[in-house]
Amino acid sequence: MVAQASLQTLPWEELGKSLRITDELRAALGDSYVDFSRSFSHLVGSFEDPSISLLTMPPVVSQMPGPEFFNATQLLNVITIEKPNTELAEQEELASEQIRQETEEALEPLLANLDPSLGRLWRGAQAALVSRNPDRIRHFVTSLRELFTHVLHRLAPDDEVHAWSTSPEHFSQGRPTRRARLLYICDPIDHHAFRQFVEKDVTLVLEFLSLFQRGTHEVDVSYTEPQLLALRVRMESVIRFMLEVSRCRM
Repeated sequence: MVAQASLQTLPWEELGKSLRITDELRAALGDSYVDFSRSFSHLVGSFEDPSISLLTMPPVVSQMPGPEFFNATQLLNVITIEKPNTELAEQEELASEQIRQETEEALEPLLANLDPSLGRLWRGAQAALVSRNPDRIRHFVTSLRELFTHVLHRLAPDDEVHAWSTSPEHFSQGRPTRRARLLYICDPIDHHAFRQFVEKDVTLVLEFLSLFQRGTHEVDVSYTEPQLLALRVRMESVIRFMLEVSRCRM
């Protein structure tokens, strides 16, 4: 597996080196990734349990966590390693391009089905990335976060989450927490390891997004095109993931 090979060459003590993050942020990013990686391993291991049949579960359970793990590892690599292993980088680029194309083809109709305006927001983020606007990166990152938030709240509206749960732990100041919304989206899938993976996946992707958003306010932080592309693929993929999971409620 390409992602596993990448992890073996990753200098953990230099996580996020090219983004010039602090030791505190590096530790937080490392912890989030480790939690995410463990949840992925636990999910894959659960498929070997004879009491669990993948045939009775939606395809999204077995088909999409792998690409999510690859995308997360790829983004971690490009913000850490300045001169990657050439042979391994070629394999990663091929895999990343395949995932990007598949994601784009699936994401557009999924967004349009949820709300046509979301497709315009997504295309706006793409346009910002390739524009010559000196403020393009801030617009790009902000648009991605806005798109993610809109999708999450459309898939798990306040009133529906309130009808689904009355547990105090699912609410903060009267509104559903992010975790509650994700649990609501995953509710039709009766597999704890999968729900846990989705939660860890989203937590990590927002950690990445915050690092990029932090850098848009600091003059001495710059991003390479491979880093921005990896962030785009990562965000588009996790949004598609949530949309695909939500279809299990239909």
